[in-house]
Amino acid sequence: MTGRLVISIDAELGWGNLKWHISGYRNNLRRVPEVTDQLLELFQQHAVCSTWAIVSGMTFEDATSLRDFIVEVNHVVTSPTLQYVIYDGKYDPKCFFMPGLVHKLKIQPNVEIASHTFTHFECGKSGQDLERFKEELRLSEVWERSNDLKCTSMVFPSNRWHARHIRELKNWNFQQFRGNPASWAKDANRMSQRIFRFADSLINLSGHPIKESPGHVPISNIAATRFLPATSRFALLNSLRIRRIVDGMRNAAESGTIYHLWFHPHNLAGSQSGRLDLVRAVIEAFCELRQRHGMESVTMRDAAERLRSDCTVSPC
Repeated sequence: MTGRLVISIDAELGWGNLKWHISGYRNNLRRVPEVTDQLLELFQQHAVCSTWAIVSGMTFEDATSLRDFIVEVNHVVTSPTLQYVIYDGKYDPKCFFMPGLVHKLKIQPNVEIASHTFTHFECGKSGQDLERFKEELRLSEVWERSNDLKCTSMVFPSNRWHARHIRELKNWNFQQFRGNPASWAKDANRMSQRIFRFADSLINLSGHPIKESPGHVPISNIAATRFLPATSRFALLNSLRIRRIVDGMRNAAESGTIYHLWFHPHNLAGSQSGRLDLVRAVIEAFCELRQRHGMESVTMRDAAERLRSDCTVSPC
C-alpha cells in the first residue's frame, strides 16, 4: 500500500471563539479570505487534495440572511453563539461571515467540503447535550440541500466528541470523521497536554501514526496526526516543526499509512511575510515523497473509502 497525505482545514472565522473579534486577533480573521485564496492556489499548483470543514453559519451574506434562514426552518435559537451573531450586531461582519466560500470551493479541483457543524458546536461542553447536537445536524442538513451539497465527513469543533455523537452521525449518513491522535496526553490534565503537544511538535515523543481500522467505530476514523501552527518568529522552532512533520510524512510514505495534517486559515493569517512558509515546506516535502515513494494526496472521504474497501484510491 502507498502512504497518503490528508490535509483538513477548519474554516470557522469568529465562530470558533467569540472573544477573537474584540481582541487583536480581529485582523487575522479579516485576512482569512485572502489566505484561503492563497492556499487554494498553492494546492492547485501542486495537485494536492484538501478537505475544508466549514461552519455552515459563516457562509451566509450577513446576520439578516442567517436570521431569515433560521425562521424559515422553524428553528428555536438556543445556541449562545447563534444568539450573539443574529441578535447582537455589535461586531465586525467580516469576522463572522464569508459569503461565496462554498462556490469558491465547489469549483476547485481536488476539494472536499466537510461539516464543522452549523455554529461550531462543541460536544461535551456545558449545556451542549445530544438533542442540541441533533438540532445542529438538522440545520446543517437543510443548509447542505440549499447549497446542493452532501457532506459525508465531520470535523468536530475543538476535536471534542463522545461515542454517542459518533453513533448519531451514522443516523445522518456521515461516513467518516476526524478523530484525535492516540497519545498518553489525552488522559493528562490540560497543562500537561499543552506541554506535551508543544514538545511533541518539535521532537518525536508520541511515535508515528498507525493504520486506522474502520471497524472500531460506526463510521471511519481518519484520525488527525499533527496540527500545523502559525509560523513562529523564531526560525529554530519553524525548522524543528517542519522536520517533525516531514519525518512523520516520510514514515507514512514508507509504511503505507495515513498522515493527517490540519490547521485553521486564521492560524496562517498573521503577518504578510512568511505566513504560508510552513505550508509550502510541507507541500514541497510531499511532492518529493510522491516522486520517490508514490505517496498520494487524498481527501478525508477518499482515505475512508480506501480503508473501507481496501482498494487503491487514485491520486489527485
